[in-house]
Amino acid sequence: MVKNFISNGLENIPGGFYICRADESGEILFINKKAMKLFECENAGEFNALTGNSFWGMICSDDREVTIDALRNQIYSKSNKREAFEHVEYRIKTRSGKTVYTENYGELADDPEEGKLFYVFIIDTRMRSNPEETDRLTELPGMHRFLEFVNNALESNCRSSDTSSESIVFLNTIGFKLVNAKYGIEEGDNFLKTIARILNRKFQDAFIARFADDHFAMYTCEKDSDIITGLRQVHDEVAEIRPELHVEVKAGIYHIQKEDTSAGIVSDCAKIASDSIKQNVDEFYRIYTPELSRHFETSIYASENIDNAIKQDHIKVYYQPVIRTSTGNVCGMEALARWDDPEYGLLSPGVFIGALEESRQISKLDTFMIGSICHMIRECMDRHNAVVPVSFNLSRMDFITTDVFEVVEDAVKRNNIPRENIHVEITESMLVSDAESVSRDMDRFHEAGYQVWMDDFGSGYSSLNVLKDYKFDVLKIDMTFLRSFTEKSKAIISSIVDMAKKIGVQTLAEGIETKEHYEFLREIGCEKVQGYFFGRPRPCETTLIDESGGMKTVEPMEWHDYYDAIGRVNEITEMPTAVIEYNGRSFHFLSANAAYKCELGCAGTSSIAAAEENMNSQLLSLVDVFREFTEGPVSEGSEQSITYPVNSSYLRASVKLVAKHGSNMAYRVNLANITQDENKIEKTQLDSTLRNLYALLDEVYLHDVTENTTSVILSPVMKVRNRNNVKGISENLKLYADKVIFSEDRERFMEFSKLSTLGRRIEEDGKGFTSDYFRTLDKNGNYLWKEHTAMLVPRQDSNQILTFCRRTAINNSGVAETMYEILKHTHFEDLDQ
Repeated sequence: MVKNFISNGLENIPGGFYICRADESGEILFINKKAMKLFECENAGEFNALTGNSFWGMICSDDREVTIDALRNQIYSKSNKREAFEHVEYRIKTRSGKTVYTENYGELADDPEEGKLFYVFIIDTRMRSNPEETDRLTELPGMHRFLEFVNNALESNCRSSDTSSESIVFLNTIGFKLVNAKYGIEEGDNFLKTIARILNRKFQDAFIARFADDHFAMYTCEKDSDIITGLRQVHDEVAEIRPELHVEVKAGIYHIQKEDTSAGIVSDCAKIASDSIKQNVDEFYRIYTPELSRHFETSIYASENIDNAIKQDHIKVYYQPVIRTSTGNVCGMEALARWDDPEYGLLSPGVFIGALEESRQISKLDTFMIGSICHMIRECMDRHNAVVPVSFNLSRMDFITTDVFEVVEDAVKRNNIPRENIHVEITESMLVSDAESVSRDMDRFHEAGYQVWMDDFGSGYSSLNVLKDYKFDVLKIDMTFLRSFTEKSKAIISSIVDMAKKIGVQTLAEGIETKEHYEFLREIGCEKVQGYFFGRPRPCETTLIDESGGMKTVEPMEWHDYYDAIGRVNEITEMPTAVIEYNGRSFHFLSANAAYKCELGCAGTSSIAAAEENMNSQLLSLVDVFREFTEGPVSEGSEQSITYPVNSSYLRASVKLVAKHGSNMAYRVNLANITQDENKIEKTQLDSTLRNLYALLDEVYLHDVTENTTSVILSPVMKVRNRNNVKGISENLKLYADKVIFSEDRERFMEFSKLSTLGRRIEEDGKGFTSDYFRTLDKNGNYLWKEHTAMLVPRQDSNQILTFCRRTAINNSGVAETMYEILKHTHFEDLDQ
């Protein structure tokens, strides 16, 4: 009898009542008939079909996240003495498709058998008609009072001939939850109060209300230009409240039409406009258009039909090729979701992905995607088809609603594929908003052997901070965020690539649409590219087919490390730099910067193709010289130098091995033209010519035996007031040895430098110079092994000796011989500092 009494009481209380689990399922354990009637449901079967018998299914998908935040904030507020909430507002969709605004009051209880449960009263806001209702925090009117005001205005509009100046503005505070998370609920409340004061100050004639949580709304009769000006000021002032958190206000504007009769509908339209720019960095307002409504309807459809779409194979995985700039070959693919719906047709990813994130269902799509990707790779391996790594995007919600690392691991293990075939892409916003969970899983991915990429680098607020604090293997640069391909945008992209190389991170530019884009990115050393210029996203079976119907060349997996190492060479430098590959038979230029091409041009070589032909020319006998050089000590990884003649010039190449795979070796080459045609040397060019030569050396001194003087041509370590014609060669050498040469090497150095025997020793050497090695102080205060060389200035009227030293051993006599030729025609009396 008591049980029946309670049951009858719950059915007859004024308003709806339900009990649900306080967990992710939100399972409804009890709901009375009045609550079901709010949804236009006559029985439990209809209600279950509409909502999935879940609290989350009751709420419009667009309101779920803000409702969760509101519940959390109210229940766990420091000022809350019991686990209860009040005045949580959200919209519901009825069976007929109507949108109804509801208010909810409830309490969290711990049932000994069922666990934590919510006991909730729910009412239609239209049941309340208290014109004095005011939000207690901001002292602004509340949502239902705002709707009443707008309904009255709309009723007046029916009798008016002009509504052109009336608008509804909906404002959403993006990133507000970071305030609560970092500074606490009390500071969050103060933040909302400040927003209310700013709105009141900027829109003094508007009717302003606070909706749920961090949402505000306005009814205004101002013209568009004034509304936008005011919103810009509001946006900027809110951004300055806590600038380190990058909280901002996004506004949607709806212009009231003559036929409008529902405050709820016009408010929804303004909210749709606001929601449409939540992810747009460069927009703070948007005016409602009917197209946005269709976008909203599609979003609702997507969130309600994702399970069926996956089950019915409406979701497809498309792939876009990634191209290695140094070879032009396919070195990877990005996996992208496409939804081909029998009712709506091809849904835009911008619509359904956003909808699934809002409804916390994106993990369903991403779980399907990773499973399909791994299955595709397994099939290719079984058929012995070409396999390249595949990258795919993860959503921030994946890290919140699932153990995304285990989802990926399960798919990889189930299909028995190498982890190096899977690359994970995340955006900087994920690390800004959910740093702890995302960072933890990033470490797990890295430790397991997956690459982690940063997507859309540079398009957000905190790219550099994120890059500083977290490890990424690749930066993806979206070319579209620069909008125009100008000299300024080129400089920005070059700076990004330069920075990435200096910290050991690869770069990939996406959105490449023209050959100009491609050539520029290749020139600056961006390792990888993708975009419509190379192919649109397509099903796997057609991704690698080129425009002519043939197959694109695919980079074998075992070559990835080799080409990745080549990509680390930084060619964004004024130093002439190239990457040259040797395959055991011939040489091939993989890349060369503008300075390298210019240096070749000065030596009379018209192009990189011509330089490559010269290197491989049997007629010029250079191929044997280069082959012997590259197969010597340089093949072991040490940097070496070679000097060789080209036309009437001498070129000096500093060469270092950067990558090796099988018989293929790739070298970074820095080039210098160290001589000019002797007939073109003019006295006015003497200083410049010699200084270019000495740029290759650490120190250069000229000793005049007849005058017994020393001139300091180049020395970072010997500081003297008068660098020219310093009296006393022996004294100068002794001073140099004491200050610069390591103590244990000084006696040997003085013996090497002894003037009485130096000339004879040079002549006996037969090369025109003599050299030896000594530990020598550099400009940083360190003793390094350097090669010291002495040579006679080859002029009949001269009794001069040139001495110089350098850190790397001179392996080829070409440098000294070139200097010998230059010095035969050189006078030094005009050299200054």
